[in-house]
Amino acid sequence: MLFLFAAAAPSPLYAVYAAKLHFSPITLTEVFGVYAIALLITLLFTGSLSDALGRRPVILAGLAIQLVSMLAFLFASSVEWLFAARILQGVATGLATSALGASFVDLQPRQRPWLGPVVNSATPALGLALGALTAATLVQYGPDPLR
Repeated sequence: MLFLFAAAAPSPLYAVYAAKLHFSPITLTEVFGVYAIALLITLLFTGSLSDALGRRPVILAGLAIQLVSMLAFLFASSVEWLFAARILQGVATGLATSALGASFVDLQPRQRPWLGPVVNSATPALGLALGALTAATLVQYGPDPLR
């Protein structure tokens, strides 16, 4: 849920970034969309990585990349920084969600075999919704939305 929370959090900020960095609506769309491309490529090529390396190392790598992505957003001074942050965010989310999803299934109790799939289905939507809602609230009512 944390990764998808973080993935949705910048969405309400893009208009603020566009005004601050003076880029076009097309560029804004590209910044928004590059995340999905990075996510899909990462899932395609690393989806089974946690089967080979173990769940924990892949999840930790995803966390580290996510942290770098968040720092890139925090210090973004140009649209190129936003592209880099979104690409890193897509890679981090792809790594982590595949490993976390497999972990949920691995760790589900035998008496409740439905639990892993339910968690895997519910947490992405919940994370996306809470991330966008939290960021939108901070943009609307916070003193400096980009800090």
